[in-house]
Amino acid sequence: MSERKRLPTDRHGQTSKLKLGKRSIYVTINKDEDGRILECFGAGDGGVRPELDGLCGLVSIALQGGSHKEVLSRIIKFLRFRRYAPEGGIGQATSVSDALARVLEEESKT
Repeated sequence: MSERKRLPTDRHGQTSKLKLGKRSIYVTINKDEDGRILECFGAGDGGVRPELDGLCGLVSIALQGGSHKEVLSRIIKFLRFRRYAPEGGIGQATSVSDALARVLEEESKT
């Protein structure tokens, strides 16, 4: 098992806003100076906060332990604790895990 990476004091992040049904959620990705993701945080309205906090914490620890963001994205994309479609529109996230996976997928493109 690899050792968890110690985080630097100064981190730079970007926040993405995603629609989840009629709700808005925000995912912040913090990176190191080399552009590697160190951690993620989420915020949202309604009852999505506990689910988002748990998933972001799990993803952060996995990334700090050496997991690849592409692998994590594929794993969490199809988790369905609670679905928000059909109120969501075409192209919108259908669950909190789907929204977080979408942000990780975008990061994988950079």
